[in-house]
Amino acid sequence: MREMLGDQAGTLRRLFRQRPPAVCTVFSTGEGWADHTMRLARRLARASGPVLVVDEAVSSPTLPEAAGAGRTADLLSALGSTERAIRLIVALPGGVSYLNVKAAALALPLLDEMRRERLLRLFQTLLRPFETVLVHAGRGEAADASPFLTSAPSAVVLAELSAEGVREAVARAQDAALQGRSRLGVVTVGGRDAQEAETFVRELQGVWWRKVSLRLAGWCRLEALDAAAWQAMTGDDGGMALPKGWPPTRLGHAQAGTRSW
Repeated sequence: MREMLGDQAGTLRRLFRQRPPAVCTVFSTGEGWADHTMRLARRLARASGPVLVVDEAVSSPTLPEAAGAGRTADLLSALGSTERAIRLIVALPGGVSYLNVKAAALALPLLDEMRRERLLRLFQTLLRPFETVLVHAGRGEAADASPFLTSAPSAVVLAELSAEGVREAVARAQDAALQGRSRLGVVTVGGRDAQEAETFVRELQGVWWRKVSLRLAGWCRLEALDAAAWQAMTGDDGGMALPKGWPPTRLGHAQAGTRSW
């Protein structure tokens, strides 16, 4: 089983590195996790072109379920039919599309080799029209995530500025480290201003570094995110350079008078 999962992950890693689209895993946190993900997708669509949200959500409700709607048909149901698979793409306002792969992710290791290859070829066909693909992890624990989630070249935490948001961001960093990642980007959601967001990220990165030696690949407020900031955070160039005063040995020490999360 482990060898089979490794083969699937290797296939998806190769697929995800064929650009376009640019593929990134998204860990969303806080009470507004589903809304945060869709806001990120809409903002990237405005900045860079069509975005596909691939909802892995193995350990949580899917995005439509979180919004009070029913779960959409899954990629698995289209196995063997490219035309049917294309119909599974749900077009949403703002240049965003949605694809549910929860059942496909769970079934992938149970399929025979021919059906696995067919499913992954269908998936590859669906990615082609998009500039950006966000593989959404849902809100649950990602320790047992499927290769859909773990194979993206980069990963970002949508960190809600709240106590709950930071607890979940730390948990997702631990999951990411178990998956072999050494760095994560951060997109902050909420807060009064940029200074509060920066304080939050400093404290969060300090915790990440102490607990799992995870580096920050870069960060930006959702309200200010543009194509350049996203590329710097998720590109193949090693991530965005940190501002002066941000080496790992100094991170995590809150400045006097800043808010404690």
